[in-house]
Amino acid sequence: AAFAADGLSAMGADVTIVSTGNPKVKNKSVTVLPPAVGEDEVGFSSVVGTFDGIVDTLEDESGAVLGQLSRQCKCDRYVSTLTRSQKTIRDKGVLFGPGAANKYAGEVGRGIPKLGSPSKSKKYRPLIPPPNFGPSTVQTLLEKGVLYKGGGGGKDGPVVRTWTLPDFWEHASWPRDSTGDGDVRYGLPVRSEAELEREEEEGRELASKARRTVGVTRKQKKEVESNPHVLEIEGLGELNDHILTKEADALLFLSAPWCRTCRTLKPKYNRMAREEAEGDGSGEEGKVMFAKCEAVGKMGKDLSHFLDVEAVPAFVAFRGGRQMGEPISVSRLPSPEIDRALERLREF
Repeated sequence: AAFAADGLSAMGADVTIVSTGNPKVKNKSVTVLPPAVGEDEVGFSSVVGTFDGIVDTLEDESGAVLGQLSRQCKCDRYVSTLTRSQKTIRDKGVLFGPGAANKYAGEVGRGIPKLGSPSKSKKYRPLIPPPNFGPSTVQTLLEKGVLYKGGGGGKDGPVVRTWTLPDFWEHASWPRDSTGDGDVRYGLPVRSEAELEREEEEGRELASKARRTVGVTRKQKKEVESNPHVLEIEGLGELNDHILTKEADALLFLSAPWCRTCRTLKPKYNRMAREEAEGDGSGEEGKVMFAKCEAVGKMGKDLSHFLDVEAVPAFVAFRGGRQMGEPISVSRLPSPEIDRALERLREF
């Protein structure tokens, strides 16, 4: 990251490097920020404001943040340099990952042809530099002393970027942000709770207009307001009709209108339901039914008492129509507890 920051700065870019540690940048014009800035812990993207691009050396979260980067920061370029070795260490840890990561890096290094030698492998291809790349870029970097000193490869062999312990600890220590609709590293932009509530309110207004226009029944009203992938349940009767007697494998989300955490979890739960319904891309739908109910009023309280739910938000898993274990209480999604419950449901 420091090497990239120095290089970009040498080329005239206004560069900010974000790190939980103390990156060793040589160019004094590079600004260094933590993920959370100041006593108010403002996210770095809000502090920087608008910028042209991000070079991410620790992770690839483009799918989760690219839309908000474009909308909030006018940033349409997200480049991840995450290597397979870094992924291996991240997934297996520093005890069991280094062997596999180093083995892979060695295989890559041995497979790359030496400089000037033709390549017979389809795994490697030469990168053709753009016109004037030498005098405009390489010469500038050489003159300003921006040189990569990674070592390895010998005189003519390649330098393979693998993983480092500081990178692993930085990724592990970077705080997460699960507010709004995101679960990303803190400082990257996500939709705020206020935006989600505003969108939800706009959805309710549209649904209300639709009901006034066509005069829908109570059953149709529920269908208009609900997510197409989440079954809305009212009371013990509907729980019995849709899950218990049908011996369904299901996950039930119990919430309340006054519960702020419930409102935060709702869009994430809807997204999980959509992904389950879409299946694995083979055309077959997912196995687990996603359902939701309000634990308020007499019907909601009776249902909560029946399921031994004492507080919301709560999640109850059903396997074959029978309650599986105790209610699960979590304040954020995704959740390891919910993931384990879903894995158990999919096994049967």
